[in-house]
Amino acid sequence: MKHFNKLLIGLTALVIIAVFGFSNPNENNTKYEWKQVTTLESVVGAGFGRSSVIETVNGETKLLNDYELNNFFSAAGINMGNVQSNENTIVRIITENESDGWELFSITSTALNTDTKRQGIFITRHLYRRKI
Repeated sequence: MKHFNKLLIGLTALVIIAVFGFSNPNENNTKYEWKQVTTLESVVGAGFGRSSVIETVNGETKLLNDYELNNFFSAAGINMGNVQSNENTIVRIITENESDGWELFSITSTALNTDTKRQGIFITRHLYRRKI
């Protein structure tokens, strides 16, 4: 009988551990809305490229004309002033989104090159989320 009581106590303890160990009292049911901001920075010689910012929220995509991005290259080569200006614009976009309650969730970046003659585009996607 003594061994049976110990076995019963042990099994009861295992059941309690299993029930409470696998349940999460702080289960995360948080819902988010998502926003993606895409920057397209042109790398085309002599300043002929187009750079822009695109935003998608709740399936609606729009070109954000209030943010000016410059072509990386001028006729003389890479234009560091344009690179710096683009950096300032992107930081301003991030700051404005965070002040509106958006959390910067992830950043993905890639470069697309159409050929080897200094032509292409840098695409950076900033994914934001905000609790609903």
